Amino acid sequence: MLEEKESFSWGECFESICNSALIPQVIDDFDADHPVHEFQAYWDGLADGDMPDNTQFSPVHVKSCLRWLMIFKETELGEEFDFQLTLLGTSASEMTIHAKQGQFLKEFTENACYQTRKAVMIDAIQAGKPAFARINMASNGEYKTNVMIGMFPFRENGGHKVYVIPCPENKKLRALM
Repeated sequence: MLEEKESFSWGECFESICNSALIPQVIDDFDADHPVHEFQAYWDGLADGDMPDNTQFSPVHVKSCLRWLMIFKETELGEEFDFQLTLLGTSASEMTIHAKQGQFLKEFTENACYQTRKAVMIDAIQAGKPAFARINMASNGEYKTNVMIGMFPFRENGGHKVYVIPCPENKKLRALM
């Protein structure tokens, strides 16, 4: 007889991860099982000391990360630029609640949150290496967690993409999502 899987809905317990500011972290702040470690190892293998090109990315090498993956493309908007969400994995989609592929970051994040995300993405691009952050989540239910995020820059046709891996610290929630 199969055990009934515990039911969990991010939106019933937490707000969108898009409504909380990012707090800078380092890779050592992530638990050993966090998917960001797998993506970091893959990115490092592509990078060979330099920011990898987007054409080098192959999802078959990071299958367990795909449900957490968000891809943002650096896009010029007149005199400014923003990041357009071009891919949204299923678990990442659940945590963002209302983000949709094709939207610009500023369309689904509040101002202070937008500024922290854009700043971390820019830092990753300018440094040519991944950047890491944490979101402190307030819970309205029985579950408690923060969300740890890795942002990995890639070159693309004279511009950039940033691959983002947001994932709860709480291992039980990871399994339920």
